[in-house]
Amino acid sequence: MLRLLSAARGAIWTRFGHTSFRSASTIAINRVAAPLPPDRDQAQFHPVSKGELLSGRYEAVRNLGCGAYSTVWLARDIQAKKEVAIKLMAASLTDEKRGPDELGIMSTLRDSDLEAAGRRHVCLLLDSFVHSGPNGDHVCLVLEPLGLSALDIYRSFGKSLPLIVVQRIARHILLGLQYMHECGIVHTDIKGDNIMLTGAGFGDGQTKMDLPIDALFQTDYKLTDFGSANRVTKQWAAVIQPLALRSPEVLIGAPWDTKTDIWNFGCMMHEFASGSALFDPTWDNEGSGLDHTQTHLAQIVGLLGDFPKAFRDQGTKSSKYFNTQGGLIKPGMYGITLKDLLSQGGHPQDELAIATDFLEHALIIDPSQRWSASQLLEHPWMKSIINF
Repeated sequence: MLRLLSAARGAIWTRFGHTSFRSASTIAINRVAAPLPPDRDQAQFHPVSKGELLSGRYEAVRNLGCGAYSTVWLARDIQAKKEVAIKLMAASLTDEKRGPDELGIMSTLRDSDLEAAGRRHVCLLLDSFVHSGPNGDHVCLVLEPLGLSALDIYRSFGKSLPLIVVQRIARHILLGLQYMHECGIVHTDIKGDNIMLTGAGFGDGQTKMDLPIDALFQTDYKLTDFGSANRVTKQWAAVIQPLALRSPEVLIGAPWDTKTDIWNFGCMMHEFASGSALFDPTWDNEGSGLDHTQTHLAQIVGLLGDFPKAFRDQGTKSSKYFNTQGGLIKPGMYGITLKDLLSQGGHPQDELAIATDFLEHALIIDPSQRWSASQLLEHPWMKSIINF
């Protein structure tokens, strides 16, 4: 174990010691607060105050963050005498029957296979209640408190993450996805700030912290934020996934299922490993005359090849983007390989082939051929994870 730790520290320090590291054993993490959505309606949210007692049990300690439809507070469970995170939903979601069902999704994840290996890699629901306040009734989710996000770690490296770190993140998130998919749930929003680490995070008012390198190999990485999640059998969202992470099936209006998460996952792991987004639908739209979707499809075809006819024919929007021969109506000037892009991360050449092969199986255009979470967990790259 000591040899593994020394090797891991050495590899990371050799490549990145001149930027983010204060010593050979720590990395400096800087907090970057996410901006509030510009259209956030404050009248939809409960004005929590420090010390407020929620549900007669949870004492509000401090605000942890805000999103488009929720506010998250650190709280003290005065019965269990431990810290928890409480997610207070916007009042407009309390009686929503056709859209998001984060409470139902998280209840399913909590109450399904208690022995599943992946259960520990999704943020777990501890309790729930409805709080009545001046702005209405609010569904409140009591969650296990988590620390930093994978995005915090990625940004603090200043460039790509070492492949030994990406491997560990990838395995843990695949275990979480395997569990979610077995429960019939599609996350649809896998991104760096929805992957959290167990352990300590930033304290009140803290904007910087030194994280031991060891922690990157001791923590559990967990999927969080199920506000956009859909059940395979009850898909409510008309549009899913962050723009640059959108899967081919979503782009062409074909049916989507759990495999759409795998594409999203593959794009995210590639970004962690290469240091830049795999696709950029906003690139040179004005100069090329292509819209976001046309640009995105051109980049996918340039990197991964043509869309198979049987898959293309399933898309309700395919005729808008493809000609009768199966080519793009508005092609772009793209042509590069995944290995070429991954090599920009500065990794040792002998590590690239197996990592590229892994990503290629996650990024197959046709979702019927794209590997599942269970299949990817059996890939050789997932068999040499460092644990301390």
